[in-house]
Amino acid sequence: MSLKEVDKKLVKRRQVYRPVLDNPFTNERALWPRVKDPQFIWELLNTTVLSKIKGLASVPLNEWPWDLITDYNEIVQLLETGEEDVVLYVCNRDSDVSSVLLQQIPLLCYMSECSVTLVQLPSGSHQAIQEAITSSPLRCQDGLLLLRCNDKISDNFRDQIAQQVDPLQFPWLEGVKHLPATVRRLKTSQPSR
Repeated sequence: MSLKEVDKKLVKRRQVYRPVLDNPFTNERALWPRVKDPQFIWELLNTTVLSKIKGLASVPLNEWPWDLITDYNEIVQLLETGEEDVVLYVCNRDSDVSSVLLQQIPLLCYMSECSVTLVQLPSGSHQAIQEAITSSPLRCQDGLLLLRCNDKISDNFRDQIAQQVDPLQFPWLEGVKHLPATVRRLKTSQPSR
């Protein structure tokens, strides 16, 4: 093919604008509730729970001052069948945690019969949690830490967490009027006829 033929093909193309639908359901960042002060949440978790786990290495789990679950399957089973108050800490901003595995967590928490406070932890939290629980029988491989809010947890702790985290929102599941779809135009070209 000669250069003249290439130029003719380029000249024969015309500029067009194609509509592109802005889909709100594919924005996975919007599924996670906003944490107003992530540093405060991290310090509260660290001082109240993680710093004390090292001292409980020789104590059986059922005698701990809180009920913690870190196994993904146990957490999903509790969210599907349980009816209690829980705080679920998620390390969804860490690169060593599978984002595909965590995609379903916000919707699962929303649909659960449990009263779930879903908390995003800041980047680097997964490594810190793993280091804090190394001497315990718990393993935090999936970036999840569920804390049951039973009589072992003070109401003050629970209230402080709830004040810092926005509730889960899925407007397409609430039956409210949906917002109109945002249509934008994408500048592209197509061959002339």
